[in-house]
Amino acid sequence: MSRTVTQLLVSLLATCWIQCSFAAAADDEKVRPSADNPLVRISTTSGDIVLELFPDKSPITVKNFLRYVSDGSYKDTVFHRVIPDFMIQAGGHLADMTEIEGENEIHNEADNGLSNVTGTIAMARTNIIDSASRQFYINTNDNTRLDHSPESCTREDEKATEAAAERGLVRPVTCETFGYAVFGRVIRGMSVVREIELVETKDEGDFYDVPVVPITITGMDQIPFTELDKPIAQKNYPAEKPALVLLIAIDQFRNDRIDASLPGGLGKLAREGRIYTDASLDHGLTNTCPGHAVMMTGVNPGRAGIPGNSYIDAAAWEERYCVEDGEPENLVLGGDEGRSPWMLTVPTLGYWVKSVINGRSFSVSGKDRAAIMMAGHDADGVYWFDREQVRFTTSRFYEQSLPAYLNEFNKLVVDLLPPIWEHDAGRFRPDDYPGESEDNGRVSGRDLAEGDVEELGDRIYGSPYLDTLTLELARRLISEEKLGTSGVTDLLTVSLSANDTVGHQFGPFSAESEHTLSIIDSELASLFNLLDESIGEDNYIVALTSDHGVANLPEWQTELGQNRCPIEGGRIGFYGFVGGLLFDIYAEYTAPWDFPTDLVKFSGSQLYINRPYLEENQLELEQVMAGLKDILEDEAGVRKVWTRTEIENTSSDEARLLRNSIVNGASGDLFLQVEQDCIISDTGTTHGSLYDYDRSIPLVFYGAGVTSGSDSTPANSIDIAPTLLNVLGIPVPSDLDGKSLELSP
Repeated sequence: MSRTVTQLLVSLLATCWIQCSFAAAADDEKVRPSADNPLVRISTTSGDIVLELFPDKSPITVKNFLRYVSDGSYKDTVFHRVIPDFMIQAGGHLADMTEIEGENEIHNEADNGLSNVTGTIAMARTNIIDSASRQFYINTNDNTRLDHSPESCTREDEKATEAAAERGLVRPVTCETFGYAVFGRVIRGMSVVREIELVETKDEGDFYDVPVVPITITGMDQIPFTELDKPIAQKNYPAEKPALVLLIAIDQFRNDRIDASLPGGLGKLAREGRIYTDASLDHGLTNTCPGHAVMMTGVNPGRAGIPGNSYIDAAAWEERYCVEDGEPENLVLGGDEGRSPWMLTVPTLGYWVKSVINGRSFSVSGKDRAAIMMAGHDADGVYWFDREQVRFTTSRFYEQSLPAYLNEFNKLVVDLLPPIWEHDAGRFRPDDYPGESEDNGRVSGRDLAEGDVEELGDRIYGSPYLDTLTLELARRLISEEKLGTSGVTDLLTVSLSANDTVGHQFGPFSAESEHTLSIIDSELASLFNLLDESIGEDNYIVALTSDHGVANLPEWQTELGQNRCPIEGGRIGFYGFVGGLLFDIYAEYTAPWDFPTDLVKFSGSQLYINRPYLEENQLELEQVMAGLKDILEDEAGVRKVWTRTEIENTSSDEARLLRNSIVNGASGDLFLQVEQDCIISDTGTTHGSLYDYDRSIPLVFYGAGVTSGSDSTPANSIDIAPTLLNVLGIPVPSDLDGKSLELSP
């Protein structure tokens, strides 16, 4: 049963007035059951509910219900339909709304004299009288219109209606519903029922009134009469929750770059935090947007709806940005483009913090896509650096104007910068190193606050001081918003983008990247000092991670003697590679009058095929896909080109990682996998592959309730959200891809 069962509970035909001779438990009173009646405890993520069943009135229904209780098949099902002042329904769906079919349909015992009053439990069914199997509901109001009555339809009426339908006739219905069979009542835990009744709900496909945060049945068992008055389990909230949850994401930060010798905040996390030494991404397309989306949702990018930093809109045949929004009401403040999380299909930790414990949620980053993906749809403030405006801003999706303290901060941006970006020589290799980008110079002494005003935003964005500004804003936000001081837990997510913007130019272990980490280390020390003073060093918890790793500079990898790329030097020239491919595609498919991009477009490592062009030119998709695969795989440095069919039907870990990245309706048709250590770039370095170096991330927890030390448990960034939910005592949805990590074993 899905939509039909639950709709019919709402659209009943009549009211009857059969009264029953018993009462269910009020919200906070205890009812004594008969010692002869079976008792069943329903354990849920919101607490326990105890039922008394009535086999004397409903022998068939009780026997059927107890069969499902004893075989354990109610475990991990959810309350999938919740309507205030009506009922809560469960027993037939998992958290992802997969239906669990019942074994047999049973005889409807609605004519047993029991009434659907508050606190009673009854069987759900379709409009067929004897169609109930395993789904049940608990009444949260006196729903006597669900009862059997003298005016109810009979089974003979039902047969006559079916016979008429077989002859193409419509038999007028003059009787009322047969009714819904009550077979027990709640005698303990009615307050838990009331709590479930009031949760926020949503519509999901063909299902209505589905709790946004799943309420899961964790177990159901028959208990003896002697256990009746044992304490009923309520939500397992920790006695002391942290005043603030702080997520720090350092963009493009591999786990081999954590350095306990650093004197500041980053070193402190390495020395005093709980470090998961075997941490990585659990998806294969390793870019900023999906990498940030998974941190606070607990699901992989494919389920989160984020295929990459960009994708090809098949209908418009144009490339779209992952946080691009064409709606005028979502324009960036001071800008002419829209930004929002509309593509993100799942809630973030911020939603749960706000809706369950009434906390506040803020997000700050140098990049719009990082701030937006961490914040999601529900946030009190989401701010990022806008290069064109040379200030931090937001979108009208979140706010109509910037807070006063942010406007004041924006006036000081240039004053917080040194005139020149200067840094020491590196510990690992010379400052001026082959392969580094020359766009911003290859040695210390670059203009920053000084220089062409029109390029100021770009200079800031490509320097470590982007993170200086981001963390200064984070500190001001904490002070101005008084985070962590309201008596409930607040959430702040901060993504530090400079390690990525600098890293792309010079690579990890360059002098510039070392300088970037030293600035982050110093600025984090100031941040932690502020938190220690404002809310107390034992009153906040920090999670440190990254959105992805990065490949070493090919020249550095070669010097180390570790370059596995079959191409000498490890570089695939971007323009030569793409230009050659497009020429081959043109020659094979679109010559002489059309462009190759009329047929195919790249977005990152994904290639999209234009369906209307195929139809207009009488080309077969499978043949074109096979031909494109051959063209691409003939290129030097290309290890494999994956089709969607191969990804879906291959059991390798590579295929699994790619599956976790695929978004139906937004991902490409072909996926390019280059050889290890090969990069498609003329200078600098990049990421995006499924190899270990691009999936390598740190995962560190520090603060309230965390035991320091190294932990070799395999962990992923999708584990952060469920771990923090558990810390906050918020029920962890059973359909998350991540798991809750043990922070104090």
